[in-house]
Amino acid sequence: MKNCFTPRPVGLGEFINHPKLELAATIGGAIFTGDIVHNGYDRNDWKVWDTETSVWRERNIPVYPALGNHDLHGDEKDALANYFQRFPDLKNSRYYYVRAANMLVLGSSLDESSGPQGEWLVQKLDSIPADVDFVLLVFHHPRYTSSSDAKMSGGGHSARKPEQKLAAILEFRTDVRGRPWQ
Repeated sequence: MKNCFTPRPVGLGEFINHPKLELAATIGGAIFTGDIVHNGYDRNDWKVWDTETSVWRERNIPVYPALGNHDLHGDEKDALANYFQRFPDLKNSRYYYVRAANMLVLGSSLDESSGPQGEWLVQKLDSIPADVDFVLLVFHHPRYTSSSDAKMSGGGHSARKPEQKLAAILEFRTDVRGRPWQ
């Protein structure tokens, strides 16, 4: 199939600062689900990101991020300026889509299920082109979780209202071939 893309997930440690950079040379892009830095307002945190991902910029490897709560830590205006400086293709938008051959990436930030962002997401999910074989939803918070507020050993939190709402949006949708989302 011409222009066919088959996703190949790899762990972060496999391609950041890879000694021989072989994997970095072969990946088509990197996806981050938020919390790229610990404190979004802190330029020094972003300098670490800049250093660790310099090979990607050198090789023009695209990065598709979701905005996480840590990326917004501190003064939100400064945090967003730091974030969008690293991702200028997002054009200061907290949500986006990217088409890559037979794959569609829908990236979204923390507020996925409400307002204009939620409407945008529903519209995109309802109009997936027929020649798309893979849809990647890139969010910071999971739609479904095995975590719980009641866990004694920590492990996160139960799904919150926006996460539950988005799970409901996705639950009764099917993929482009009429199969339930997986």
